[in-house]
Amino acid sequence: MIAVLLDSEQAVPSGTGMPLRPEIAVPDTETRRQMDGEDFAVTAGWGHFGAGDAVMPGRGHIVERAYRPDEHSKLAEHVAVLGETTFDVYLNGAAFWRNVPSSVWDYRLGGYQVLKKWLSYRESAVLGRRLLPEEVQHFADAARRIGALLIATSDRPERSSP
Repeated sequence: MIAVLLDSEQAVPSGTGMPLRPEIAVPDTETRRQMDGEDFAVTAGWGHFGAGDAVMPGRGHIVERAYRPDEHSKLAEHVAVLGETTFDVYLNGAAFWRNVPSSVWDYRLGGYQVLKKWLSYRESAVLGRRLLPEEVQHFADAARRIGALLIATSDRPERSSP
């Protein structure tokens, strides 16, 4: 099942016991309206060109905060694994993904912070365009898959050494 979570091209089948949490990485705007137009432009400083065509990561813009009561109640049994705080991760000054738990945001694979690395290549100056709505959803889905991985692996008993 972990292989399914790592393969973003594969749907996570229902009934697997590893649901993707819809309250994680919810696309939103400061005014709580649906994203459109310039909201899809990643201009928060996530990445830029370095020497040659190398893409260098930037600091971006995140806001760490406590879970809202509704977020906490939906994730309550998993907060110990997902992290005691959460982040709002900004595309720009108006649009962001709400509720990216700290352990999901900090998750590393191959030495890279997965979500931050993805954003560094989507900065509008690097990508040459705004994100598509499907790409905004891809980030949300990736964050939800990471959350499911963390939850699934925390439920597994520790292996003892022989």
